[in-house]
Formats: sequence, structure tokens, C-alpha cells
Amino acid sequence: MKKFYLLFFLSLIRTNSYCVALTDIKTWAYQLQGININQIVADTTFELIVIDYSSDGSDATKFSSLQIQQIKASGKKAIAYISIGEAEDYRFYWQSAWNANPPSFLGPENPDWAGNYKVKFWEPQWQNIIFSYIDTIIQQGFDGIYLDIIDAYYYWQVENPQQPFADTLMISFVQNIRAHITSVSANTFYIIPQNAEDIVNSDNVNSSQK
Repeated sequence: MKKFYLLFFLSLIRTNSYCVALTDIKTWAYQLQGININQIVADTTFELIVIDYSSDGSDATKFSSLQIQQIKASGKKAIAYISIGEAEDYRFYWQSAWNANPPSFLGPENPDWAGNYKVKFWEPQWQNIIFSYIDTIIQQGFDGIYLDIIDAYYYWQVENPQQPFADTLMISFVQNIRAHITSVSANTFYIIPQNAEDIVNSDNVNSSQK
């Protein structure tokens, strides 16, 4: 992962209870490495920042609620990156025993990203890991989450066809995430989906899921 920024208009963001157009947000930034909270606070070129929940991806260096509050006090929305379609071996949930005896939800390593593994995201064990991850993010005080690798459904449905209903199962997973957030937090909390825009046009997706 390289340090970089993306700046453009945010049109529509899902929250835990409704959809809202953030028309006041014109620019945003994205940074997953080399995160310096003080620099983010001082920077006035963007109004929303997507960052990892910790300085090196591990739980030991997760940002404090005070640090996240500093970002918010500077007038910015603080959004936490989270991959829901792949497991990362440097995260708090990774167990060394998985290297020799992987759990049923763990798939092959991504050949383009060492240490990242495809997951059968529809399995309850993986979904519970993500719910726990989100609980930590909420406790830190983030305004929302940036869901990456939603397009993992395509891997299991087309590239490595083991789950013919992976498209609808991914939509259900995101719905489960929303329901979990609603159950643990009464505050507005943004759910920003990354990629997989075409999932709503997949063969198995019905009108109630769009």
C-alpha cells in the first residue's frame, strides 16, 4: 500500500439508518501508511479523511479516541478503512495457527498482495470478526467506515466459482454490517462502499436488495 491522496466530490454515502448526500463535502483524502494525525489536523485541503484505524495496521498501535477527536475537531470527517473481502495477516484477528491449519472461511493468498487472503465472507465466523473490528472503530470515535473489497463476490462467483450466490451474499453481508452498527450505536455512522458498483446488476440480485 502506497501513501496517496484522492480528491473528488463525494455524492452519496450510506449511514446506519438512511442515505444522505454530503453536499458540503467537496474533497477527501485517503492515506493508509505514514499516518500523522497532527498533519491531518493541520491540512485544510480536504474535508474528509479515510485512514487505517492504527498507525501500522495492528491493534497495538491503534489510534486513541483523543486522536480521532482531534481530526473531527478540525472540521473533518474521520473514516476508517476496513477490508471485508480479504483477511490481512497483520491484523489483530490473525492467528498464527491459521498458517498450518486455516479456518474454513480462509481462502488462497492474493497473488498481488502478500499477506492478504481471500475469505468466504458469508461464513458467520468471518462476519463476527468484522463486527468486532467495527466495534473497535466505533469506540475510537470514527464517523464511519470505508468498506474495501466488496467486489470479492466476483472471485467466488466467477473467477473461482465455488459460491453461485456470492453476489447476493455480499449484499446481505453489508446489510448485516449496517444492522450490527445500528444495534451498537445510536449515532450517525457512515458506510462508504468501495468498488463493486455493478453488484446491483448481478443475475441473482432482486429489486429488494438494490
